[in-house]
Formats: sequence, C-alpha cells, structure tokens
Amino acid sequence: MSATVSIALLGWPLVALLLFAVLPPRRAVLATYLGGWMFLPQFSPFAIEGLPEYDKFAATALSALVGSALFAPHIFKRYRFTVYDLPMLVWLVCPVFSAITNDVGGSVSRSAYGGMTMVVTQVLTWGVPYFLGRCYFNDFEGLYELARGVFVAGLVYMPLCLLEVRFAPRLHLLVYGAHAHSFVQTLRMGGFRPTVFMQHGLMVGLFMSGATSVGFWLWLTGRMKQLWGVPAVVLVLAMAVTTVLCKSAGAMALLAMSMAVMASIYYLNLRVGVLVLLLVSPLYIVTRSMNVWTGDEVVSVAEDLFGEERAGSLAGRMRNEDIFNNKAAERPWFGWSGWQRFHATNDVGRTIGTPDGMWIIARGQFGVVGLTSMWLVLLIPPIVLLMRYPGAVWPKQAMAPTIALTIFLLIFTLDCLMNAMIGPVYAIAAGGLIAVLPRGKVAARKQARPKPAQPTTPYRAARASFAD
Repeated sequence: MSATVSIALLGWPLVALLLFAVLPPRRAVLATYLGGWMFLPQFSPFAIEGLPEYDKFAATALSALVGSALFAPHIFKRYRFTVYDLPMLVWLVCPVFSAITNDVGGSVSRSAYGGMTMVVTQVLTWGVPYFLGRCYFNDFEGLYELARGVFVAGLVYMPLCLLEVRFAPRLHLLVYGAHAHSFVQTLRMGGFRPTVFMQHGLMVGLFMSGATSVGFWLWLTGRMKQLWGVPAVVLVLAMAVTTVLCKSAGAMALLAMSMAVMASIYYLNLRVGVLVLLLVSPLYIVTRSMNVWTGDEVVSVAEDLFGEERAGSLAGRMRNEDIFNNKAAERPWFGWSGWQRFHATNDVGRTIGTPDGMWIIARGQFGVVGLTSMWLVLLIPPIVLLMRYPGAVWPKQAMAPTIALTIFLLIFTLDCLMNAMIGPVYAIAAGGLIAVLPRGKVAARKQARPKPAQPTTPYRAARASFAD
C-alpha cells in the first residue's frame, strides 16, 4: 500500500475546505462528494477495532459537513423533517435493533454498542449525503445543478475510462500502489473493463450509464444545448460509446432502457415506462424472497442477448441468491446483523457462495425492515412524481433535471438487484428529489394548464420569442 492512500484520505478535508472557499456552497459540496467518490482510494489503512473505518465514504461525508458548517452554516436551517424522511431514519437506526435481537455482544448494552458502530457507518454512507441533498438541492434550480454535475463528472471520467480500455486498468495501482479489485475481473469481451478509482468495473459502468442518461434527457428537452462550447449531443454520444466500451452488459442494458423510457416520455407523452422501471425491483424482490420465481427465464434471455459467459455469471448470481435468501428467512424481520453473520456456511463452517445484490445483503443483515426502508428511500421520489405531476409537464425544461434524476435513481435500484455498488450521489439525488417533489405540485399543474390566448403585439411577440 502506497503512502498516497493516507495522504489522499487525510488530505481530502483540506481539499474540501479549499473548494468551499473558492466555489459557491452548492457546487462545493457537489465537487467534494463527486471528487472524493471518483478519485479517493478504495481501501483504507485507518481501521481500529470497534470503530467505524475511515474510508472514502467517511472522508467525503466529514469533509462536506465541516465545509458546510464553516462556510455555509445557514444551509442546515433549510432542513425540515417530514414523513418522507421516515424510511431513511429507519434505515439508519435498524442496525441497533438487528444487533440487539441477535444478541451479538452477549448483553443488551454491548449489542447496542455494536449496532451503533454500524449506525455510524450507515450515517456516513447514506445519511449525510441524503441530508446534504435535502439541504442544498431543495429547489428545481438546485436539481439542475446536481444533474449537470453528474453529467460533467461522467465527462471527467470518460478519458480515464478510455485510457484503461486501451492500456488496462492501472490508474489505481499507479497512484495508490494496489488494484482496487481483482485484476482478473477486468478482462471482458476480449479486452479490458475500466475500474479507474472505483470499487469495480461494474460500478464504473453503472455510473457512466446513469450520467449518460442524465445528459441525454437534458439535451433532448433543450435544457442543456451545449457545454463548454461543444454541442451537448456530441458529448452525450461520446459518453454513450464510452459506456459501451466499459463492457458491462448490465450497464448497457440499463442505458438502453433509460433512453427508451425518456424517448417515450418526450415523443409520446407516455409515463408507463417509468412505472415499469419502478415496479421491476419490488416485484423481483418479493417473488425471489418468497421462492415463487427461479429466474430461469432471465438467464435464457441473457444467453440470447449477451452470450453463454454472461448468462453463466447471471445463473451463478441466482444460485447465490437462493442460498442467502434461505439463510435470511431464519431471521426475517431484523436480519442477522453485521460481521458476515448472514453468510451461509456448510457443515465445517466454511462460507458458501458470495452475496452479490444489494437487496439480498440488506435483507440478510437487517431483515425485511431494513430492506423495505432502504428501498423506499429510493422509490418514494418516482412514486411522488407519478402521483402528483401531470404528464403534460414532464417534457418541460423546468422539469428536465427532476425527470433525469428520477430515472437515474431507478437505474440504480435495478442495478442493486444484481450488484452492491453504493455511491453517495444516489443518496444525494434521493434527498434532493424528496425535498423538491412534494412541494412542487402546484407549480407543475400551473405549467400544465394551457395559457389563455392573448392579443399579439410586437412587444409580446418579442418577449415570447425571448422566453422560448
């Protein structure tokens, strides 16, 4: 492990303070989170038994909080707890109940202490970015800055992805002295799958897919016609090609689905695509949890579309799900708690299989309560969008970042069925959308109503042309 690991993690708070000093607070917090997630190392030398690990999630969360407290303390006054925040609250505290019900410490007090260490990790990974999303991106303009920031982050990653596609994933090794993940898993489709500075090539593929879909919608609706003097359509196409070169079949499928849904909204005024994306993950989880669906059909489709190798990988994931699902059923409500207690073992105590999907990990650790609360955090924004916003306003430029970030979240929920690639930007997006969507109903309906005809005068015609 290189000394640059410690330097990067310990130095990130200083970088964040510099960002807050030179940038508006909203952009500073976004740069702190996206920059830390995209470039900090994947492992940490700061591990003390009994305390949460100081890793990239902790570094970015603490840096953003300190920067906000010093340079924008007023921002915290914007937060008002609502019923929509209940799922996040339950998701953050459920580790305590899980630890106590499993008696992991031998007594209630020791179990509660062990649960609190997991709560701190939950707060740093999920709670802080969600909270800052609620505080900073709590209006439509804020959501636009967030969506634009996600797209720009994808553009920043694009040349690094292409570099690793050509010369193999070596950036993490060169900067931090070790690969972020097993190098064998970067070999795909006769070439390399980039990892850059993220957890896995699958995470890079998911992020590039989501960033491309966000840029596509901002361009399609006319909200972002160009960036840095370059037509937005050129940048979106370049990112789409890069996403394909990331060689992640799942990310390519998610990008294709998201763009198809967006096109149906814009050209056909159909919202059913968003409804389908919303329903897929809960239906999958329920049917798989209750062992009423084996998933064989999906494996067959994957073999037809992506070949035998990818289908075999998917079939292996399904088998692992069955193993861990049966183990999770023994502790249905609050799960087995942490420390890999939810892992299935054989007769001699060796672990069987590997849990891949975020949903099966959440269910195994924190049971139905934890899994449901986590999923509601991600699904409440699209539910509110579908229930409260008429279809006529969805293609409007003012609504463009809201739609883009909602689909961005839905892509993440679908990926969480097969992978566990957590990123703070998804929690930030969920927090921002929850802050905006429940309050924007009246304004959205006003936009949807046809405006009464007015006499045309040269002044009104000029003003209308300027507004368009």
